[in-house]
Amino acid sequence: MVHIDEGFLYGLGAFETVALENGRFVMLDRHLERLRKTCGFLRFSVSEDAVVAELETLGQRGGRLACRITATPGNVVGTCRENPYAEPDWQRGFDCRISSVRRNETSPLVAHKTLNYADNALEKRAAQEEGFDEPLFLNTRGFATEGATANLFAVIDGQLVTPDEGCGLLPGIMRGWVLERTRAQRRPIDAGELARADEIFLTNSLFGIMPVRSLEGRALPSRAVAEKLRARYLDFIGGA
Repeated sequence: MVHIDEGFLYGLGAFETVALENGRFVMLDRHLERLRKTCGFLRFSVSEDAVVAELETLGQRGGRLACRITATPGNVVGTCRENPYAEPDWQRGFDCRISSVRRNETSPLVAHKTLNYADNALEKRAAQEEGFDEPLFLNTRGFATEGATANLFAVIDGQLVTPDEGCGLLPGIMRGWVLERTRAQRRPIDAGELARADEIFLTNSLFGIMPVRSLEGRALPSRAVAEKLRARYLDFIGGA
């Protein structure tokens, strides 16, 4: 039973989506820590035991799963579905476009994974209806931030870069994994720089590393950095 609380009424809640791969939840400790921090930011606490119990129940289904925990002041709810991403998605890569909606880098909400997700959901749907896989957001100053469901990396002038947190983005679990294993520079990236990037790839907890095949119709054939990182990630999760 779902309790009618501030999460249900006002979106005062947090969620995490955790991948189940090869019988284990990938980087579960990091997801639990981020969930705890987001709930603390929203001024309520969540029982880690209740979260883990929900995940263990969901994981009994087996396979490659996307397991979601939603926490509000009065609820811990677990749901799962098949992981929607597979090898053909990687082989093809994503087609992306720049969203006309701007991220508000002054809002503290952008740095937390809350239930205030309508911008992401609606822009993702609109992009897909136009034949794209993922919209990319700029902030109010015109700097790149992230995708609707993923963080952003680019190779510009031979340097791997990613928008810094001050640009207005959610610091993703996979983003952190990449930063720990590369010398990626965290800095503002303006739209013009992104438009001339040699390579762009996205990261999230379900697809890991995803190359961007095109941005605004411009082909991006290079995926050298993404290929190396994906090989390391597959080894990390035991799928290589």
